[in-house]
Amino acid sequence: MLSLSDCGERRLKPGRVKADQIRRTGARIVATLCHNCGDQLLEISKHYQLGIEVQAAVELVYQVLVWPPAGEA
Repeated sequence: MLSLSDCGERRLKPGRVKADQIRRTGARIVATLCHNCGDQLLEISKHYQLGIEVQAAVELVYQVLVWPPAGEA
């Protein structure tokens, strides 16, 4: 039976491909729609020292919404 630490190691090894892709883009923020993907990206970032911020796509949309639009208050 696998332990959680075994699963983590199994997630990190193939995650190197993602880490290399992210590193090549130079991205500082990586957006995801899926909570599980976000968890994996956080683990990958820490393990491979990417120094990225992982955010849900909805968080990014929320941050740019301004209501009412400027000048219409």
